[in-house]
This record gives sequence, C-alpha cells and structure tokens, in this order.
Amino acid sequence: MNATIQISPASLRSFEADLARRLAAARQPVQAAMADTFFGVVESNFGSTGWDRGNDWQRLSPSYAKKVGRTFATLLVTGALKATLQKESNGEGSATVSMGNTGQVPYALAHHHGRPSNFGWTQPGSGELPARRVFPLNPFNDEVNDRTKRLVEQAAKLAAKGVLS
Repeated sequence: MNATIQISPASLRSFEADLARRLAAARQPVQAAMADTFFGVVESNFGSTGWDRGNDWQRLSPSYAKKVGRTFATLLVTGALKATLQKESNGEGSATVSMGNTGQVPYALAHHHGRPSNFGWTQPGSGELPARRVFPLNPFNDEVNDRTKRLVEQAAKLAAKGVLS
C-alpha cells in the first residue's frame, strides 16, 4: 500500500508565513522572561546570601565586622548599589541586564573586580576590597554559571510554550 500526498506550493508558503509570524511573536516574551529571571538572580545576590554568585564572598575582616556591627558581607546597606540594576529591552526581542548610573555609585566596579589595598582607594581607612560579584558569571571566563543558565533556559521554554500553544 502506498499513499501519495501532494502539498501545493501556495499551501506550503502559507504554512511557512504562519510559522514565521508565530515565532516572531514569541521572540519578545521569551527574551523578557529570560531577562526577568536573570535580573531576579542578580537581585538575590546582593544580600548576606546569594542564589548563584560568581564567586564565594570573602568574610569580613574582624576589624571591619566590628566597625559595621555584623560578621557577614552584604552589598545591600543603603540600596544605592542595587538601585543601579537595570533591565532594558530594544523592542525587538533583545533584553539586557546591567548596572547603569554607576557614576553615582563609583564603587560598583570595585565590588565586582575587587581592589587590592595598594590600589589607591581614596576613602580613609579603606584597605583591600575583595571581589563580591552579584552577576552569576564565572570569574575565569565571564560565562553565565550553569545553575543560572538552566533557570533562564527553563523560563524561556515556559514563555515559548505559553506563546506558541
């Protein structure tokens, strides 16, 4: 038994056009879901514990712990650093999570990269500033950590499923 199915070129073009429209419509919501998820991970990394930090945070020195009245490191003291977090979308399905307005928080990059005590930090009494990354990036290659990557991919799949179903 044989069956022959013939699809007209017009029918195939219609199918392709419909598929292209549906995929284009999914692009922005999928990118937004990915950015929202990544943003949430970065936000969670500011406190005394983080969900998926780029490195383990060095403990506070005993003298600094005594000065600030706590024994754990946190980048959430005044909220100024966390307030520099931004999510931007270009409207074409691309989204970016970054720290903007770092001019108002000049120590933002110092926290990300760290600063040795001989770097010339201008604040009195400030010594070494260890790197305390909030972005879930591997410090050796700046790639997104596997744990966050899996979470962002899951958010993309759920968003795509919701749009395409």
